[in-house]
Amino acid sequence: GFECYGGDAYFDTQTWRVVKIVRKEWGGQFEGARMRTYTPSETPDQWEYMKFCFRSSLFTLVTLVDHLYGMHLQLSNQGVIALREQLSANHPVRRFLTPFTFQAISVNDNARNALVNPRTMGPRNFAFDDEGMQ
Repeated sequence: GFECYGGDAYFDTQTWRVVKIVRKEWGGQFEGARMRTYTPSETPDQWEYMKFCFRSSLFTLVTLVDHLYGMHLQLSNQGVIALREQLSANHPVRRFLTPFTFQAISVNDNARNALVNPRTMGPRNFAFDDEGMQ
C-alpha cells in the first residue's frame, strides 16, 4: 500500500532545524491508527526517511490544494468569468487584464483532464485513489 500523507514538523526557534516529526501511522488491522514521534535520535536512515515523508506531504499539499485547486480551478476560472461577464470587450480594465488571462480556460481544462479526472496522471502520481482526489 501507500504511505500516509501528513505529519507535523516542529522546529527549534533559534536554528530553525527540525527537532521532531509527529506522524499518524497504522498499527495494523486490530490496533488502528496511532501517533508516533520521530526525532533526530532515530537511525540516520529512518530520520532522513521521515523528513522525506514530511517534505513529500507538504509538496503534495501545496501542489494539489494551493496551486491546482486554489489557483487554477478556482481563482483563475472565477477571474476569467468575472472579466468576461462584467466588463464589456472595450472596457480598459478588461483590455489591460486580458493578456494575463490568455489561454487560462484552456490550461485549466487541460489540467482537469490530465490531473483531476479518475484514472489520469494525477491519481497515479500522488498516493490517492479516485475518492481521495475528490
